Amino acid sequence: RTMFDYTEAFHIETSYAVSQNAGGLDAVEAKEAEFKDKNEDYNNINVGIDSNLGALSLKAEYFIASNISGMKDYDETVATATAAYFVMPSLELVTKYMSGTAQKNATATETKLTNAYIGFNYFLSSPHSGFSRKAKRTRNQHKVVFNYIVASGTGATEEAEKWTGLGGYRDNAFITQYQFKF
Repeated sequence: RTMFDYTEAFHIETSYAVSQNAGGLDAVEAKEAEFKDKNEDYNNINVGIDSNLGALSLKAEYFIASNISGMKDYDETVATATAAYFVMPSLELVTKYMSGTAQKNATATETKLTNAYIGFNYFLSSPHSGFSRKAKRTRNQHKVVFNYIVASGTGATEEAEKWTGLGGYRDNAFITQYQFKF
């Protein structure tokens, strides 16, 4: 993993990971036919950029994973873009766009999924006057998140077992969460 910061305005991270045991102990030790496609090397590449511009925060991330859970040709690609703006120290408006594709094997139909989040964060921690990365992190310790999620996608059938991956919302949704970080 590598990171580079140029003030708070630009932070970039890149990482590469590999696991030779992603299929679990059974796949590593067993020679049975049921595990023949579950002992591939898992690997992923991730690139992310984060810009803290005072009250405005911008983030983008791109993720490529191959042979997920050690399964040959189970691949996913996901891209995200987030914009957040503090309208006051305790209230932040947020939009987030996530789009990805997944395929569980070379012959399976590719699944595409997109989630667009529109909402706000209400911070319960005592408000801080600044918007530095450190002040935002401290503010994030207690918050309530409200989002409306617009979902769209292709490649899935009505049967859940035919879905080829991609965690996310497959139907529009409204969510409320309390988040505590320590």
